[in-house]
Amino acid sequence: MRNDARVVPVPLFLQSFSEIHMLHRGAIVENNPRQRYNTAMNDEIANDIAVEELVKSQFGLQVDVKQMVARGIPVSHTAAANVFLTPKHQLFALIQAHSVLTYGEVRKIAKHMGLEVEEYLPPGHDASYFNDIAREKFRKIFPGRHDISEDELHYYRTLVPYNPALFRVRGVSGGVIKQFDSHDSSQWRAAAKFAYKQITTL
Repeated sequence: MRNDARVVPVPLFLQSFSEIHMLHRGAIVENNPRQRYNTAMNDEIANDIAVEELVKSQFGLQVDVKQMVARGIPVSHTAAANVFLTPKHQLFALIQAHSVLTYGEVRKIAKHMGLEVEEYLPPGHDASYFNDIAREKFRKIFPGRHDISEDELHYYRTLVPYNPALFRVRGVSGGVIKQFDSHDSSQWRAAAKFAYKQITTL
């Protein structure tokens, strides 16, 4: 039997690189504009590499970050997202949270961000992950039942742990990617303008 606790939240790296660089360099860049620029560039490169390595280790997918469209934007009180483009013109979003994150919550976040999802990538490149864990959760609630309807399976899929989360984007609604902002009246505001529509080949 699977253990759904195996999807362990990965510590957020999105905000740590600048702090690490500053500590190691003794804050010598503070009054040097060129050094600050170089440090920022190094931080971004390190962040891109960390994204690539995380995607490979957690999802079994080899990707290269060609362009970071939205870097470390907040998507909830405890989660942040990287939205990036690959050399194959595929757009991905990687979400990490300090708290528990479920498949259902990720779907809602994607919608609020204005991202039309083509595919949610399962952890460990395991195609049956979401359905298997959903069935386990169902059986814990109804141990005597051996059948599960599609509607019931759909509901229990929303409860499956999904942190970190990775999905491939089909399109960006209105050409605007949004981020969470608790001070905004709608709690979401524009983070980046990026017109994108997935190229479909026959």
